[in-house]
Amino acid sequence: MNKIERIKTALRGEAPDRPPYGFWTHMPEIDHDPIQLAKATAAFAARLDLDFVKSMPNGFYCVEDWGCELDFSEVARGGTGKVVRPAVRVPADWATLAALNLVHVPYKGAVPAFVDLTSGQVQAMFITTAAAHPHVVAGRARVLAVASRKRVASFSSAPTLTESGIPGLEVPVWAGVLTTARTPAPIVDLLHNEMRAALQLPDVRQRLDQLGSEIAGDGPAAFARLLTADFARWAKVIKGANLKLD
Repeated sequence: MNKIERIKTALRGEAPDRPPYGFWTHMPEIDHDPIQLAKATAAFAARLDLDFVKSMPNGFYCVEDWGCELDFSEVARGGTGKVVRPAVRVPADWATLAALNLVHVPYKGAVPAFVDLTSGQVQAMFITTAAAHPHVVAGRARVLAVASRKRVASFSSAPTLTESGIPGLEVPVWAGVLTTARTPAPIVDLLHNEMRAALQLPDVRQRLDQLGSEIAGDGPAAFARLLTADFARWAKVIKGANLKLD
């Protein structure tokens, strides 16, 4: 059984003569040169008689275009690369970043967006942890970073954007329940207490934890303050960047 037959047999769910295998290694001395890296990777696979070539583009490379300084000196000794000087250290630094040649694709929902991401039509996306969870668990997508203040339990290996060298960029996604403006306060409090109790049920908490969601339930007054702060924050961003609705 040759390599192609072995892989196709395994993909069909049948038993090959042996499990197909491949693995990846760092080549820090040449991995900024795509031609040398391709040649060295092919030679590495041929020398070890691997069934398939496995590659892992380094997630740090993208931040170099923004002006971050990286250090890969410890990689050859078994260490990891790190950001030694982030491009954004104070809020004013955002205005100094060079514009990148990026294309914004306004998808109508997460489903078509993930279809294009997993098929290689787009390279990255921002999405909620709940929408990303099934794709990450199935191995179809990988979390590069989370935009929360602290790491998400269900994606604990994924760093925050601050840890990734972009301090201060926190964009938490929240979900809340609104009612009509003149609803009496006792009714609002009753609805809040009932929904808070439902969110504390063990099976509900377990499912929300799996999706990377945290229960707040701080009450109507705290939620009103959050709405007010978010309206002001995003109004400033929209006006400052002259954003238009796609």
